[in-house]
Amino acid sequence: MRRRTLLAAGVSGAAGLVAGPLLASEQATADAAVSLGTLDVRGAETTTADGTVSDVTARVSAAWKYDLPAGSDPDSWQLRLLVSDGDATATLDSATGDAKYLSASGEADLAGSLLATDVFSAEVFAAPDAGQTREVPVGLGLGFKVTSPDDRVLAAASHTDTATVAITHDSYDATLHGSAGGSGSLTVSE
Repeated sequence: MRRRTLLAAGVSGAAGLVAGPLLASEQATADAAVSLGTLDVRGAETTTADGTVSDVTARVSAAWKYDLPAGSDPDSWQLRLLVSDGDATATLDSATGDAKYLSASGEADLAGSLLATDVFSAEVFAAPDAGQTREVPVGLGLGFKVTSPDDRVLAAASHTDTATVAITHDSYDATLHGSAGGSGSLTVSE
């Protein structure tokens, strides 16, 4: 079995990626060997002037492989990139293709904005006050399946990982942004 590392990254204007149970529907027992390798997600941290972010993106380079038993009738394969906050899950991106053979392998690059889902918003990642940091756990998952013409799952596999997005609100030092000066004298009056 070829083992590939799948990476996620992504800072766009402020922060980049990735908590929770993700792929319950993809955990079906397969009657075939399926491989996705592993999923390794790096967290991201950044400091912004006001503690806010404009986007948080996930990117994954995935490698998949399946081997079905003789007599199977594969029709298509699907690979999904999912994100979770631990309670809710959303699909960030997906790739599909024809499954013409009993054995096949391939690769796909998947990417998506966490803020384009109903799971996360920019406010979730915002650090509240100057000098403070907000850490947000983010879960990512890959789900892969091969289906028959009647949508029966012939093979399935999934992997999940969790990482932390840390956003720091930059400390404001007034002495760096202003100056004062002048000249004068003391006067004594009688």
